[in-house]
Parts: sequence; C-alpha cells; structure tokens
Amino acid sequence: MFRTTEERKTKETNNDLKLMKTHVGDLKRGFSRRGIFSYSLELSHNGLKKHKVIHGPSPAFVQEKAGLLAKEWDTRWIEILEAWDLEETALIRSKEAKKALDLLKNIISPVLNDYSDIFEKLKDLTPFPKAPPVLSAFPPKPIPKPIPYPPVRKELPIHKIDALIDLIPWLRRKAIADYEKKVAIQADRFKEEYSAWEKTKLHVEEQNRIKQNEYNLILEKIDNNHKRKLNIWEIRKNEYFENQQKNNEKFDLLKESYLGLDPEAIHDFFVLILECSEYPDCLNNQFKVEYLSEIKTILIDYSLPSPETIPTLKEVRYVKSRNELIERHISQAEHEKLYDNLLYQIALRTIYEVLKADIAEAVEAVIFNGWVRSIDRSTGKEINPCVMSLQCKRSDFLSLNLANIDPKSCFKFLKGIGSSKLFQLAAIAPILQSQQTDKRFVQSYAVVDTLEDSYNLATMDWEDFEHLIRELFEKEFVNKGCEVKVTRASRDGGVDAIIFDPDPIHGGKIVIQAKRYTNPVGVSAVRDLYGTVLNEGANKGILVTTSDFGPDSYSFANGKPIVLFNGGNLLMLLEKHGHKAKIDLKEIKF
Repeated sequence: MFRTTEERKTKETNNDLKLMKTHVGDLKRGFSRRGIFSYSLELSHNGLKKHKVIHGPSPAFVQEKAGLLAKEWDTRWIEILEAWDLEETALIRSKEAKKALDLLKNIISPVLNDYSDIFEKLKDLTPFPKAPPVLSAFPPKPIPKPIPYPPVRKELPIHKIDALIDLIPWLRRKAIADYEKKVAIQADRFKEEYSAWEKTKLHVEEQNRIKQNEYNLILEKIDNNHKRKLNIWEIRKNEYFENQQKNNEKFDLLKESYLGLDPEAIHDFFVLILECSEYPDCLNNQFKVEYLSEIKTILIDYSLPSPETIPTLKEVRYVKSRNELIERHISQAEHEKLYDNLLYQIALRTIYEVLKADIAEAVEAVIFNGWVRSIDRSTGKEINPCVMSLQCKRSDFLSLNLANIDPKSCFKFLKGIGSSKLFQLAAIAPILQSQQTDKRFVQSYAVVDTLEDSYNLATMDWEDFEHLIRELFEKEFVNKGCEVKVTRASRDGGVDAIIFDPDPIHGGKIVIQAKRYTNPVGVSAVRDLYGTVLNEGANKGILVTTSDFGPDSYSFANGKPIVLFNGGNLLMLLEKHGHKAKIDLKEIKF
C-alpha cells in the first residue's frame, strides 16, 4: 500500500517511463514521374526527445534502418532508466551529449567514400525478413500396454500305482480312472485360462492400435499444418522477391535512362541519392531537386535545421551534496559557431554527394539554396528565409580535398552567398530559384464576383469556367502562399490550371482539369489526368466538373494522387468563399 497519494503517483510515473518506447509511424510512399517509388518512416521518442524521418528506395530499406534506430533509442532509454543511481545517469547522459555534439561537428567525413556501383547500392537486396515456420514438437510417443504372458500348462506328475492296488484289478482300474479324470480337469482348466488370455491379448492389442492410430493422426495433423504454413511462407517469400526484383528492375531502367542523359531520370536519380543520405538523429534531410537540362545544372532547395533544433547539452554532472543532476550547455557563442559550421557542412556535403554519385557526368554545376523554417522572435510569425546560396562547377568542387577543409572558408572560397552569421537567419536572394514560368500560362481574370445566386454554372462559357476554377482554388490556397495559373485555350497537355506551392519541402505542383460537362465524366478522362500528373511531374491532379463521375472513375482514382471534384463539391467550395450559384443540367440539355 502507498502511504501517500504522491508515492502512488510517483510509482505510476515510473511505470509509464519504463513502458515508453520509440514510436514508429506508418510507412509512407511517394513516387516520381517515372513511377519510381520512395518511402519514408517517421520515428519519435518522447523520453529522449528524439525525432527522425527515414527515407529510402524500398520498404525493406526504410524499415531496416528504422528498426535499427528504434532499437538504439530504446536501448539508450533502458540504460538511463536502469542506472542504479544519479551518478551513473549523469555519466550516460554526458556520453550521449558528447556523441551528439561530435557528430554535428563533422558530418562530411562519413560520406567521403567510394561511390562506385551506386545503382547496385540503391537496390533492395535484403533477404526475406521472416524465418520459415518451425515444425512443432511432436508429443511423446504413446507407450503400448504390455501383453500378459500366456498361461503355462501344468503337467500332473506321472501316476504311480501302489503295488498292492496293482494286484487288485478293480482298484487298479479305479486308480487309473481317477488319474485320467484329474488330467482331463487340468486340461479343461488350461483351455479356459488360455482362451481368457487370448481375449485379453486381443483387447490390449486393439487398445494399443487405437492409441497408435490417434498418435499417427496427431503427427499427420502437425505435419499438414506445418506444410500449410510452409506453403504460405513460400508464397509470401516468392511474392516478396518478385516485388523486390520488379523494384530493382526499375533501378536498372533508371540507370539506363540516367546514363542516356534523360532529364527526368537524372532528377529521380539525385533525389534517391540525397534521400539515402544518413544524418545524425537531430537532422532530417528534406529537400527539393530540379534538374535544368539546358545548362546541365542541379538546383537544390534544402530545408536546413533551425537554430533551436540543434542540441546544446555538453555534459551532466551529479552534485552529491544536493543529490541532483546539473546540466551544462555549450555557450551561446559555441552554439552559434556550431550552427554556422553545420550549415556550411550540409551545403558542401550535399554538393559532394551529387557530384560524386554522378558517374554519367550529367551535371556540370550544382546550385544549393539553404532555407530555414523558424519563428521570427520579433513578430512571433513563422518565417522561411533563404540564408545561404552556392553555385559551384563540377571541376572546381571535385578538385577540393574535403577531408582537410574548413567548411566556412571553403564556402567563401567557392563564392557562396550568405550572411557572415548564419544563425541570425538573415534572408538573402538565392543565386537561382526554382522556375515556375510556363509559356502556356495566360493572364487570368475575375469571374466569381459576377455570379448571381440563380446563375447556372452548366451554361457558363468554357473559358470563363476555367478562370472561375482558378479563382476558387486561389482563394482556397491563398493562406498557404500558393499561386494558381491558367493555361492557354489550347490546354496543352490536358492542363487547364496549375497550382504552385512555394514550400521547398512540402510544396510542389498540382494540375487541375476543368470539365464543364452535362453527363458523368468517364474513366478515360480520369486516366488522362493521371497520365498528365506523371508527365508534368506533379504531386497531385484535381478533376473538376459540373456533373459527376461514374463508378469506374472513382475506382480508378482510388489510391492514386487524384481528387475527383463533382458539381456538389464545386457549389460547396463557392459557398465556402461567400458565393452562391446553381448547377441545372436539365436546363442545358433542353
């Protein structure tokens, strides 16, 4: 029993701490315009205050790395909890703090290795993760009941007639008759005993046979169950390797296209290279890549860590006189120096990984823009300034010896742009930004304000309808800083409007098709949109219509980056932004 409520709460808290483990999120899948999938898993541990996103080219690759990291975090947590006193806890935490700071001070060295056969390294060669089912242990073999020994015939001793009786004939005959009678009785008794033994023998043999048959049935059941499980295991193993082979064949095709200098393949290749780059736990390598084929340049918009995410703990000391732990952190000046040095390293490391992996020499130059999403302490608002930008030619960069450079000096030597104090997050103009210009775009005009409550959208001019859709989605995405543009009347590529999200990490392109139809939109239009999404390299496609979609359309769109927006959804979106209209398909039909 707990003497106080406080003791009970302390006990409950300790139990909660012991149960705390690494949380692993759901496996997420993305794909490139060439149909090459990429996967990610998010991990976190509340006790250690750790958070990490693992990226990779296959589920097995990501899950294996996530499993190893989760095991490492859980082991650390157990070590902390099982520390027998505060002094030991201080030693453990100090060791972890030193390791974390040392990793941040030198993140370039781990990647200075051989990049040959990079495509083979990208392939998923992990064995089937599940061991074959083990045959269950057989129960002990039944011990047969022993059969009793048969009865033994008891022979009467040879009858000897007394000499006196032998002289008297009738006495002699009587003696002989008595002996023969005893022999007959003895024979009958043996016969009865032997018959009873035979019955017992048959009964015991039958019982033993029944037990043996039951045992054989159990063995057969165990064996059949094992064969069934083994068959299922074989099927799943074969499916696993078939899927693995199919995915790896995509890398062979990617290699072929990449070596053939296909722009989309080059883009996908460098995305995979950077996704597979491993960083310390406190860093998440998030980025956006664009390949400028005309000038053979890779443009990388990289989301750099904010200053507050960088650990500052230096050591933990145990003060015996007060029986408590005291944390010591690096100074503000040391933290600022560590942060700036880290950002310079990330920039140089990223460029190195791109150029070193580029065996086809498809890239003549790399442009690195470093963005930091943080909070402006003066306004309390979220900001995302570009704090550093570097353009470097292939020959100039590969001539460097990164093992011996000072990151900041090297960045300046390469004529990188950035404040002398990166931790201040002073915004700079990137050397080159991602281009969103498209010759298909036309000047847009307002439509929504001209609508009356009784206006029938089904009768609207198709060009006005496209501009209406642009205007509505612009209102919907305005708070995210997105830009919506309308394409020319030719609707080149099947695109009527395009949404650009400027966020370098989570943003991208969304293509919109507007169908002012009176009949349900068929599945062929949805297929066309899906092809457009892939051709445009878009993150998502939205198909808007004044009518509805058939069952085949919804079935095809299921699981794909496609949103089907029917007439009802369109009216709801209008009303959401303070406008009303109607859709009367009968009016347009008659």
